[in-house]
Amino acid sequence: MFFHFQLCIDCEKAGMHLLLAGCNDKVLRTLECSGIRNHLSDQQVFVTVHDAVCYAEHNMDRKNSMVWV
Repeated sequence: MFFHFQLCIDCEKAGMHLLLAGCNDKVLRTLECSGIRNHLSDQQVFVTVHDAVCYAEHNMDRKNSMVWV
């Protein structure tokens, strides 16, 4: 679990926006209980991958951004 927490912190420090999609209830509860959810805004958690990609494409800096799915 520490790795996932550190990943969120490292992404924030590097200016990357971590987006999660398709998480089931168990995953969302685990994120909440572990404190990782505190590092994610509501705009970073999506029901579908399509929703996450549409958000990323709409909000990214097109010159300096890359979307990984």
